[in-house]
Amino acid sequence: MEALDPGAPEGVVQRYLQAIVEGEYEDAYALLSEEAQADCAFDGFIDALDRRGVYREMRFSARLTNVRVRGDSATVRVRIEERYERRGLAYAPLYERRSGYEEPYRLDRADADWRLAEPGYPVWSCPSPRDLKPAPETAA
Repeated sequence: MEALDPGAPEGVVQRYLQAIVEGEYEDAYALLSEEAQADCAFDGFIDALDRRGVYREMRFSARLTNVRVRGDSATVRVRIEERYERRGLAYAPLYERRSGYEEPYRLDRADADWRLAEPGYPVWSCPSPRDLKPAPETAA
C-alpha cells in the first residue's frame, strides 16, 4: 500500500483506517476532531468497532476514489470492500460474503491539521459521553 501524505485529508483517512486495522484504536480516535470526540465517547467508539465485527470476523480493504477540498472542509471518498469469514460444521467449507460501497469521510481543518468530523466506517453509531450510563453501584 502506498503511503499518502499524512497531513493531507486522504492521508488522515488512510492513517485512521490503518490504525483500526492494526488495533491502534487510541491512535484512530485521536484523528477525530474535538467536536467528534465530544459526540463519540472512546468507550462507545470501541463498542461500535466490536459491534461491526472488527475485533472478530470482519476484514475490509479500502481504496481512495475521490478527494474534494473546499477551504477548511474536505470530503474523502473511499471504496470499501468487506469480507466476512464464517465456519459452519466441521465438514462445511469456509465461505465469504463480500459487499462493496463508497464511503465518504468528512474532515475539517483545525489550525494546520485535518481531523475527521465524524468517525465514519467502520464506526457508524457511536454514543456520546452523555449517553453512556455509569455502572450501578453494588452494595458490598
